[in-house]
Amino acid sequence: MRGICKVCDGCNADHNAGYVCQITKCSCPKRGPYLTGGTLDRILEAYEEFGPMEREVLDMFAMRLLAGQRAYGLLREDKKDWAKESLEECLDNSVYQCAEMIRQMKKR
Repeated sequence: MRGICKVCDGCNADHNAGYVCQITKCSCPKRGPYLTGGTLDRILEAYEEFGPMEREVLDMFAMRLLAGQRAYGLLREDKKDWAKESLEECLDNSVYQCAEMIRQMKKR
């Protein structure tokens, strides 16, 4: 099956390598087998069992990942210092949580 890969922007590579992404239906060798071994099946199976709030949480993660990918490209191990990035994000999150708690306490 041939398809246009959103990652490689239709690189016109030989798209008959045997791997086909179950989401994009693309078999681009540059994309790689991200959803192999039943990963997509497990995600869909879990989604079916999730309640409304669990689905909302999953949707938020998915949309956040997609926004990040569109803005910065695919996650790659060699692109960032993940420990430093994580620490900075945790610190930012702590500030936001404290600010919101203070705001809520002042409303009482």
